[in-house]
Amino acid sequence: MASEERLQRLNSRLTPVRVAAFVLLVRSDSTVLLLGETGTGKELIARAIHERGRRRRHAMVKVNCAAIPSGLLESELFGHERGAFTSAISQKIGRFELADQGSIFLDEIGDIPLELQPKLLRVLQEREYERLGSTQTRQVDVRVVAATHRNLSEMILQRQFRSDLYYRLNVFPICIPPLRERGDSASGAAFCPAVCPRDEQDHQRNLRGNNGGSHPIFVAGQHSRTAKCN
Repeated sequence: MASEERLQRLNSRLTPVRVAAFVLLVRSDSTVLLLGETGTGKELIARAIHERGRRRRHAMVKVNCAAIPSGLLESELFGHERGAFTSAISQKIGRFELADQGSIFLDEIGDIPLELQPKLLRVLQEREYERLGSTQTRQVDVRVVAATHRNLSEMILQRQFRSDLYYRLNVFPICIPPLRERGDSASGAAFCPAVCPRDEQDHQRNLRGNNGGSHPIFVAGQHSRTAKCN
């Protein structure tokens, strides 16, 4: 309820330019990457994108990649068949399958194990996967919104994150400045993508599906020049 009130306050205070930018974003089906410190409202923005998009009549499934043990994350995301491993006493439907036709919010994507990243990359590229213990390839139609507080570019240099996965996630990056840099917008009333004027052409290309190499847009009452993005 509190989140819905914050979104209603957002709608009442948006400028026409920001409304237009947000409408373009939610009408597209591009993968979104939310970048910012913990506690900056990334889940609220993800929910706003889903609830105002064409997939709003379907589920938005949330996964905190940092909260699930690495040995269980693959089963959690993609599901498993009975007998796939010792404790698999029944079939399990994964989060991607549950989110089919809707959206999936992958929070703390920087914490996903390196060995699992190729399977996530395949879902983003091919929209297909297999459950653990199964040879049947399944198709999935889902919009991915990912979030992280980590610097993924540095993780790539340290070989902790795949560059090709980052390329697929970084289709539409949104940089969320810390609350201390938002001024009057710290109440949450300005949680909306605000396009920097110099990035407007890049923004339009991103919405048309130009993957990779995109410039981040910013979330705040005003554009924060000190905000750090990957």
